[in-house]
Amino acid sequence: MTVALVMLFAVSSIVAPELFSSLFYTILYIVYAVITLSSAYFIPRFSQKILHILIACLILGVVIEKSVNTHRFITMGEGGEYYIPMDGDTLGCELLDFTITRESKRTGTVVHYESRILVDRRDTVSIRVNHPFQYDDVRFYQSAYKSITPFLICTNDTLRLFEGQTDTLQAAVFTLLEYDPVLQRAAVCYNKNLFYLPVAIPTQFLDKPMIILPQAPEIATVLEYVEVGGHTLLIIIAGLMLLSLAYNLMRRK
Repeated sequence: MTVALVMLFAVSSIVAPELFSSLFYTILYIVYAVITLSSAYFIPRFSQKILHILIACLILGVVIEKSVNTHRFITMGEGGEYYIPMDGDTLGCELLDFTITRESKRTGTVVHYESRILVDRRDTVSIRVNHPFQYDDVRFYQSAYKSITPFLICTNDTLRLFEGQTDTLQAAVFTLLEYDPVLQRAAVCYNKNLFYLPVAIPTQFLDKPMIILPQAPEIATVLEYVEVGGHTLLIIIAGLMLLSLAYNLMRRK
């Protein structure tokens, strides 16, 4: 039972690191590792002591790997493009289309949803539940979907942006950070400077007329971006644990 649980932890951290990512499971990992490590003190046989120590190290390795890996949620509407920083470079992702399949018109139960993404302006990939997309040491998981509002940024150029999305305006980086529906204003970042601009009201922005117009809400995809690393060490510890387990089983015969 112990070995099965440990292998489940290790495999989940490699195949689906977005699972078991809550604080509850982190505490559960640590408590289980401490109990396993403490039990090694009371075991008389040296080979079994080593097995329990390796089990505890594997669990703690999963916790450490989960803690240091970066993960974030990315919301994109169709046509939306996001740039993700990666090792001094950026990875561009554009949502080509998002498909929702419902069980029937009567119940409306969603049984399947899938995102078709253009990665780095050259590769088209499909991301769906339990079928993530891997790019180097990064994985994209189909997490959820929600309703979002696109905005038209009308000035000399016209941009169509969602909250959190970045594009180029007048040869500088322009990001629509957040929309406040109560104050009817948008927080934007332009050329690394923060501005608060009214929505649906003409204004002057850097001596140029501008208006930010909200559009009709639409369904957007929510992807989970996860950087995974440290697999080599986990695989080595898991291999040593299996060798120790096999040795203990042979000693019993």
